[in-house]
Amino acid sequence: MMAKYNGLLPFLSTEMGGLRVDREKGLWSNFSRLSLIKGGEEMKLVLAFVNPEKLWELKKRMFDLKTPGISVDQVMGIGKPLARMADMIERHGAIPKFFPKIRVEMVVPDDKVEEVMGAIREICYTGNPGDGKIFVLPIDDALRVRTNERGEAAIR
Repeated sequence: MMAKYNGLLPFLSTEMGGLRVDREKGLWSNFSRLSLIKGGEEMKLVLAFVNPEKLWELKKRMFDLKTPGISVDQVMGIGKPLARMADMIERHGAIPKFFPKIRVEMVVPDDKVEEVMGAIREICYTGNPGDGKIFVLPIDDALRVRTNERGEAAIR
């Protein structure tokens, strides 16, 4: 799996989670595709882009589900690929504006992923374009700095 390196990961090394940065090519890759199972369970990163007005209800539901932790950022973006909007760009002479969204990130045990995704969809669904997106990514390992706990123990 290759993704464009955007300069936000300046110090990654093989000792820091198995990521390799090739600054000349501008790429980063996870060369260790085998998931390390620590503490008996796999973990996943649930990454959701949702509308700001849904954050309070979403946060409350995640705490009700006893999600181990949650991180939130304010972001701006366009959900459709710009290439698919080429005719709009030609007609109006401008790239469509970015829309405010909230990026929500949670590392959860594999067996809670469907429950978390279902709750996010239930809360954020309006049926209108721009309701959001949910992505699920593998997590190879986790480490709680204070206690040196690894794997699932680090997120509980």
